[in-house]
Amino acid sequence: MKMKSLLLACALTAGGLLPLTSNAGIFTPATATGFGVDDTNTSTLNPNTVNAGNNTPTYFTGQCPYITDGMNAFVTANPNYTWTWAVPAFNLQSDLTVSGYYAWVVTSPNMVNGFALSGGIANQDVGGADFGLTYTPTAAGSPSNIFFIQAYIANRNGVLQGGTLDNGGGGTPWYGGASSYTPAVSKMGDEPYRTEVEAQDPSYYASFQFQIVVAVNNVVGGTNNLTLYQGAEWWGYDYTTADVPEPAACALLLVGFGVGTLLKLRSSRRA
Repeated sequence: MKMKSLLLACALTAGGLLPLTSNAGIFTPATATGFGVDDTNTSTLNPNTVNAGNNTPTYFTGQCPYITDGMNAFVTANPNYTWTWAVPAFNLQSDLTVSGYYAWVVTSPNMVNGFALSGGIANQDVGGADFGLTYTPTAAGSPSNIFFIQAYIANRNGVLQGGTLDNGGGGTPWYGGASSYTPAVSKMGDEPYRTEVEAQDPSYYASFQFQIVVAVNNVVGGTNNLTLYQGAEWWGYDYTTADVPEPAACALLLVGFGVGTLLKLRSSRRA
C-alpha cells in the first residue's frame, strides 16, 4: 500500500508484533468488492494477520507514533490532562477480545459489536470496515475501569494525515464512537468508511490505519492523569475504486468494434 514506509516505522517503534487470538466473531470477508453508482468499489483489510483461519488485526506490545502524536496534541490543547505510557503488569492481551473485523462496500452494515449504528450509507460508491473490541478484566491485576483511546493515520489519494486522535472532537481523549463502559466489561465498535470523491475519477484510493489502546484515568486535584498501557490493536483498511464506462461510451465502443469487424470481413472476402 502507499503508506507502507510509515507503517513499517510504526511497527519497528512498536516492538514485537503478535497475532491476536479472537473468539467467535465475524472475520470475513477480508476483501469486499461491489458495484455502487458508477464505479466498482473494493475494500481490503490492512493489516490482516491470518490467525487460526480468521482474519484478525495485529496486537503489539510497544508504542506507536500516531497514538503519541495524537495524545501530545490533545494535552497541549487541554492542560488539565497529563499522560504517560506504561508497560502493563497484567496480561492485557488476554483481557481483549475482537468480536469482528471485516471489509464491506456499497452499503454499510450499521451494526458492530452489539451497537446499532445510525446514519449509515446505502447503494453508494463507498467502502469501509467494521471493527469491534471488548475488554474484560479477567487477568490478575487488570484494572476494572478503563477507557479506549484510538488514533489514526490516513492517505487520501496521496495526501497524508497522521497522528489524529479519534475522539469526535470532544473535550476528552476517549474514543468518540460507539462505546460502553462498566467495571466488568467495556466495549467499543467502529464502522469507518470513505465515499468516492467524483473529482478524483477515473480512480480513487484511500487508506486508514487505526490504533486502539486501553487507558486508566487518575484524577488528582482536577487534573486527569492518564496511563496508556502498551499493547495496542492495530487495524485498518484500503479503499479503491475503478471507473466503469458510461453506457454511451460502451455503445460507441461496440459500434467501433462492429465497424472494425465488418471492414475486416470485407477485406478478407476481397482477398
